[in-house]
Amino acid sequence: MGIRRAGRPRLHGMQRSGATPEEQILDAAAELFAARGYAGTSTRAIAETAGLRQPSLYYYFAGKQEILARLVRFLWQPALAYGRQVAAVDAAPDARLYALLSYDIEVLRSLPWNLGSLFFSPELRASEFSSLYEERFQLREVYRGFIRDGASSGVLGLDDPDFAADLLFGLTESVVDLHGGDHGKDPARWGIEVADSGLRLLAAADPSGARAAGLALRASLADSEEIGVSQRSSR
Repeated sequence: MGIRRAGRPRLHGMQRSGATPEEQILDAAAELFAARGYAGTSTRAIAETAGLRQPSLYYYFAGKQEILARLVRFLWQPALAYGRQVAAVDAAPDARLYALLSYDIEVLRSLPWNLGSLFFSPELRASEFSSLYEERFQLREVYRGFIRDGASSGVLGLDDPDFAADLLFGLTESVVDLHGGDHGKDPARWGIEVADSGLRLLAAADPSGARAAGLALRASLADSEEIGVSQRSSR
């Protein structure tokens, strides 16, 4: 039997949202990064906001860079992994696109943190984050591939599929930063309604058919589908 490590001591009794100390640190860091920016946030401030002593933070993370990397990966990694999975399935391109887009939006709206401000953080352009930011471009290429295939097959009425893909990708990224509540929609409903809008944006020849096929594709992949964040929401 393995030995379970004891948790590190807390500065005070405050408990933030999150099931584990790592999640509580991420929760505190996301709040501070959004309010102060990455450069204006110290590890001491993160630790104190999480209710920990500063040395305890280093028990869970090597430093501020690792915390930022962990947060930003939630923006792209789940959808990138899912998009590659969808690409391996024999399905029409508009169905593949619908499955990916609805999944991506559902994940982004499920995030417990407001990470929209991190999308264009200048720190992400630093060399130490190059592999991380590359995931964003890889995800965009998955979207482009589905949209190009849709345009060439005639299921999407597009003259310039790459331009349309960039518009759709920008829409997708903006969803994580929308404020003002959930408008009575849970993350799954957000995914469906944004994907419906995406089909209209891309002049889909058969939007209802693409929707039905996309949802069926998602259902067929449900056993291996993993949304890597909890469904709680701070919005």
